Amino acid sequence: MSVSAQYILDHIDEAIDNGCIRAFFQPVMRTLTGRICCAEALARWDDPENGMLSPAAFIPVLERHERIYRLDMTILQQTCMLYRKLQDTEAPVHSFSVNFSRSDFSVPHFFEDVVNTLRAFQVPHAAIKMEVTESVMFADQERFHSVFNAFRDAGFDVWIDDFGSGYSSLSMLHEYSFSLLKIDMLFIQSSTLRSRQLIAAIVNAGKALGIQTLIEGVETEEQMRFVKSIGCETIQGFYYSKPLDEKTFTAYLSPDNTEPLAEKEYWNTVGSFNLLSPNPMEDRNGAAAFQSDSPLALIECTWGQGEYIYVNDAYMESVHSLGFDSIQDLELFFNAKLSTRYHSMQNMLTEAVMTETIQETEYVSGQVFYKFRAKCIAKSRELQKAMVVASLSTFKEDRELREQTDVVRYGRLLYASYEHVNVVFPDKDSSIRVFSNANFQTAHQLMPLRDGIRSFCEKEVHPDDRSRYLRFFDLDKLDAHTSETGFIQQGFRILDSGRGYRWRQVRITRASLAAENIYIYTIQRMSDVSVKIAEMLLKDHPELLE
Repeated sequence: MSVSAQYILDHIDEAIDNGCIRAFFQPVMRTLTGRICCAEALARWDDPENGMLSPAAFIPVLERHERIYRLDMTILQQTCMLYRKLQDTEAPVHSFSVNFSRSDFSVPHFFEDVVNTLRAFQVPHAAIKMEVTESVMFADQERFHSVFNAFRDAGFDVWIDDFGSGYSSLSMLHEYSFSLLKIDMLFIQSSTLRSRQLIAAIVNAGKALGIQTLIEGVETEEQMRFVKSIGCETIQGFYYSKPLDEKTFTAYLSPDNTEPLAEKEYWNTVGSFNLLSPNPMEDRNGAAAFQSDSPLALIECTWGQGEYIYVNDAYMESVHSLGFDSIQDLELFFNAKLSTRYHSMQNMLTEAVMTETIQETEYVSGQVFYKFRAKCIAKSRELQKAMVVASLSTFKEDRELREQTDVVRYGRLLYASYEHVNVVFPDKDSSIRVFSNANFQTAHQLMPLRDGIRSFCEKEVHPDDRSRYLRFFDLDKLDAHTSETGFIQQGFRILDSGRGYRWRQVRITRASLAAENIYIYTIQRMSDVSVKIAEMLLKDHPELLE
């Protein structure tokens, strides 16, 4: 129902005195648990002549004429009353957010009125979250700053509502220590990639500053899943519940859907973890928070020369591991063509510039294993120069990592020839599946190596071939059996999903570069001729299959 501004101004005090202004409550959900961790108190006006008035009809009018204070304090009182009632139930809500208007902060006794109201109902300061919009800060910044600090010092959390809807949101984060950013619902209701990127950026910024985030206006499961995927701590919207009157809200609560007070601090701490960080498991405090953990550099390429424009600390660590004291030393070494790899590196950079794709190279020099990756991010025909972003990773005296990397990398070349490829580590009783299109059970791979061999033999190998397979794949004798030729191989009948048992060639090859016992285990199809020979040998001379 639409009413005039004058009607609102003439009847607001009467509405408050007669109990027509009532608080409705909308749950705030913990994203990770789906339980209620807070509730927002919202003003509703049930007018006897015009019915339920929209907040959009009366809130702006009261704010504009600075008549909102009584209404805001009435909602605070009703919220405190409900808080006190709920503490004696099985499902108490331990915190509520209450909206306060710009003109409230100009009232000289505002802070005292709020504190006295909470004291009257025995409500702890931490239970009431004060929601304000950025417009509060522009009427009288000095006054707001003083009142803001008073509330913060008294243990209140202050939330910024509709964050991102104004033009000075970043300056607010600089000036004030807000506890939570409530992201404007317009962002989540837009389905564009840009709006979601912006939401993720705000969440990421909040985590970096130690500020919690809440996304309001969530209406669909798809929106909810997105909010959860980016690590936003709390969520609000019609997907869970619309604003409810006190009776309906109280009935909505249960021990299963309401967060216990004992768990609140725990989940607040969990929520501070930044899933959007490029390296979330590392502690990103101090100066380290301003740089990527990846070793990155910008190299400007001109006429076969490279000039480092930027390097981060991680890249410099790699440079030092190569034996260079400074980036200038490495630059001079490369440009003077002193490196035997100058031409291959130059060709790689040229390819990166020409194709604008990621190029990479790996090589070993002495005890250092290098991995260099590069991608062109800008180029100019007129200037005859290009900018390349580069990553330099080094592994010094880490032969196992280097060898395993080589085995996996070269193993990928075998996909077209083999049905199954494993890298086997007998000394560690483990293996890594590199590739398989044979539909073998994954349970074999999850077991220790020796148990996996026996399980594979029992489930995948023909019963008549099992004893021979176990003798063939005897880990204790692999070293001796492969010492002369470097490999062993035999034919076995192995289960082919849906088509019975088929002959396959199984080969175990020692990795020649390995400092320890590392083997490549492969299964390959056999030609029709080889199958006929195997069948003949099995019938007439089974001993020759060994």
